[in-house]
Amino acid sequence: MSPEELQKAEELCVQHKGVCPNDCEVKFEDFKNVFNRAKAALLRYSDYNKIIVVSHRDAIRRFVHCSDLPRGGIVEMDFDESCKCTEFYY
Repeated sequence: MSPEELQKAEELCVQHKGVCPNDCEVKFEDFKNVFNRAKAALLRYSDYNKIIVVSHRDAIRRFVHCSDLPRGGIVEMDFDESCKCTEFYY
């Protein structure tokens, strides 16, 4: 994507609260899908006591409500199969 398309996708994502409409002019991945993919990946490590996950802010924010997550920030969380996707906020 061009920088302009990325900017437009972010604007549309915020406008539609993380859900990409079928008729959206610039496609982006629904945040619920981001959560489901990340959760499936993390569940493979359920037998570990602790893991370190490096990810994009928007993926982390699907698990933890942290509106002021800085670049390179650290968020500690408990994770198991019951983990639910957070509500969209920006």
